[in-house]
Amino acid sequence: MFSSASFRQYLVASIGGLSLFVSGTSYTWATPLLPYLKKNDSEFHLTADEGSWVISLIEIGNLLPCIPAGLIADKFGRKPCLLYTTPFYILTWLFVLWYRTVPALYTMRIVQGLAMAVQFTVLPMYLAEIADSSRRGALGSLFQIMWYLGFLYEYIFGAFFGYDGLTWFSVGPPIVFMVSFYFCPESPYFLLMKERHEEATKTLAWLRGQSLEEVEPEVKTINQMIVEEKQEEASWRDVVGTAAGRKALLVILMLGIMYIMSGISTILCYISEIFGTTSGSQNEGDMATIFVGTAILLTTCLSTCLVDRLGRRPVVICSTAMAAIFLTMTSVYYYIYEKTHIDTSGYTWVPYTSILFFTTIMSIGIGAIPALQGELFPNSTRGIASGIYTLVITALSFVCLKMYQVIGDYYGYYIDYLVFAFFCACTSLYMYIFLPETKGMTFVEIQKILQGDKR
Repeated sequence: MFSSASFRQYLVASIGGLSLFVSGTSYTWATPLLPYLKKNDSEFHLTADEGSWVISLIEIGNLLPCIPAGLIADKFGRKPCLLYTTPFYILTWLFVLWYRTVPALYTMRIVQGLAMAVQFTVLPMYLAEIADSSRRGALGSLFQIMWYLGFLYEYIFGAFFGYDGLTWFSVGPPIVFMVSFYFCPESPYFLLMKERHEEATKTLAWLRGQSLEEVEPEVKTINQMIVEEKQEEASWRDVVGTAAGRKALLVILMLGIMYIMSGISTILCYISEIFGTTSGSQNEGDMATIFVGTAILLTTCLSTCLVDRLGRRPVVICSTAMAAIFLTMTSVYYYIYEKTHIDTSGYTWVPYTSILFFTTIMSIGIGAIPALQGELFPNSTRGIASGIYTLVITALSFVCLKMYQVIGDYYGYYIDYLVFAFFCACTSLYMYIFLPETKGMTFVEIQKILQGDKR
């Protein structure tokens, strides 16, 4: 049974998480439509190069505000940032329904990337600040779940509706989010930052299901945290100023590189076209895409539990090692399919199966990243380290999304999967050597391990 506090916190977190659902629908809107957009009888008839730009340009928009978004959230609030970036999705969906041109698609992707960057930066702050300590991990897991739920939404409706239908269905989620989130409270942490003590106390009392007097000790604790963080304002030099800081940053950046260069985001963006081309039937490819999207969503729901139960280190090492195996299988299949005359029509199950297992296994490994980001850095440098991490993976994601099509067209898609497998194998080895186990440890204990380079 949920207590009133549990119900209220999960309710607010779920409604706030709809902003990531909206981002997920935006990120994969082009995935089921790409085969249609490239047809000669469509109004767009995109070339392969233009199609890769439509997929990848969202990362250009995503790159620009990832650090300023945190500053804006501290000035204006978490709730307004999440609420007032959402209309950009609605306006751009209507824009591409009215203007059916390639430049309009490019513009839409860049603008939606800008809105997505704000939501990616601000939502984790909001979720962490409304939750009490016993529920913070569970509520934080909603971040990844809502993201992949947005993917699945587009995969399902994209399989049954064309350009107009899918775009209209994409207008719905941001409207639902705006209407419902309007009634949600602002973060108590932000309210106390702005010295709105009475409002913060009432909000915290409602979220905790307690009286104003009962939440007063937590209010004092948050106030003390705010004072300490103001005294410990840090710069990027503080992140790399110690051996422990440098090792922590390298571990997090390697995890980010693994996340992008494993190809999971790229494959999920092109997956409908991948399966449709392999099977020779776009309908069959769409059904396989829905199946993969469902499997990833279910695995993501379990990933937080697995990371907490098994530990961060074994989950990351095993998931990247197994991902390398499945990607190598995919690469071998595409080499035979593209470079030999061997009939592979009876073996289309190979890429289906290997990509299915790869994406589900990697979604478990990715689940360890938020936990490690919170454990390897102190409060004073965590935001800066997160900003550096976001910049690196966003820039790398743009390159990966764009070059997947280019390398596939010029050299063969087997090269793409071979590169992805190579990075997964290298990451697995790197993490075996350098990644400490942090489960159940205090920050001081983790810092000692990083300083001594022991596991």
